[in-house]
Order: sequence, then structure tokens, then C-alpha cells
Amino acid sequence: MYKSKISPLYIGFVVGGAVLCGCFSYILLTSPWYITDETDKAIGTIIFWLLTGGFIAFTSVSIFVLITMRSFVLTNKALIIKQPILLQKRRIELVDIEAIEERKLSINSSHDFRDFNVYRGKQTYIKRSNEKDIKITSFETRNYHSFIAHVQNERRRFKWCLDDDKLCKLDRSWSGYGWMAFLLLMACALLYSLLNR
Repeated sequence: MYKSKISPLYIGFVVGGAVLCGCFSYILLTSPWYITDETDKAIGTIIFWLLTGGFIAFTSVSIFVLITMRSFVLTNKALIIKQPILLQKRRIELVDIEAIEERKLSINSSHDFRDFNVYRGKQTYIKRSNEKDIKITSFETRNYHSFIAHVQNERRRFKWCLDDDKLCKLDRSWSGYGWMAFLLLMACALLYSLLNR
């Protein structure tokens, strides 16, 4: 049996996004708004609610993602998908898996027509007949390389001897942690200023 671990990077981005956008939503809803005489009142109100609604929607999506986080357990016969917060499990037999496809994963942000790489990693699609693909990413899974190697090894007729030390070195990627620290710092600073006002 082999278990995946939820990535602290993933949790950090989700929590930081929820707190930051939740704080912006609170600021927008509790601060007085003034519409200048040159601006039509209806247009000003629409812009206000679009902006506020966007922050509320992003906060809601972040909370939903946090609640539906997944972890995986691999046995010699099945892949078990767990959602720990919802207390749900789903079992997929290894014989039902048709293919495993690995691709590059890149999460980018842009500013002033320039792209910044936030995270670079891998993603795997587990394909089954007449079923939706299961996606496992190195962004959400802390021991991604080790876990995927064990999944592929369990599907083989003749098992390979896996080098766990090399796999652990691949799992120790620091990609994205600087951006996460920046996001959490901004979220904490904004939350601190709101609590002290």
C-alpha cells in the first residue's frame, strides 16, 4: 500500500487565495462608495457589483477547492481516491485502467504583457474506458513522482525495483513556493490590517 500526500503548496495557494479575496470582498462591502457626477449611477453600481461579485466568487471557489481536496491510496489491486474533508472514498480497480499519460504542467501569471512562471511540474491522466479521466498533478500531490511510479509499477506484469531515494529527490521541488509565500504574506498583512482597524 502506498499513499499520496497533499502538497503544502496547494493548501497554501488555496488558503491564501480565499483569505485575500475574502478580505477584498469585505473591504468592498463595508466601505462607503462614491460615484462621481461624470459617471452614470447605474454603470457605477454595475461596476461595483461586478468587482465585488468577482472577489466573492473567487473566495467561494477557493473554499470549494479546499473542501474537495483529494488524496490517493494505492493497493496491489486498486487505486482509492479519498476526499478527507467530505469523508468520501472512490475505488478504481487497477485492471480497469487502460492507460496512464503524463504531461507537463505549467501555471503562469501575466502582467504588462509579460508572462511569469508561477509553477512548473507534471500532471498524469489515468484513462479508463467510458469514464472520466482522473488527473493527478504535482501541484496538488507532494510525493507525485513516487506515487505515479508506484501506480505504473503495480500495473506491470513483472514489477521493477524502484529507487525510492531518486524518486524522493524528484519530489523535493521548490517550484512555486516563493509565489506562495508572497501570496500568504499579502493575505496575512491585509487580514491583520482589517482586524486592527
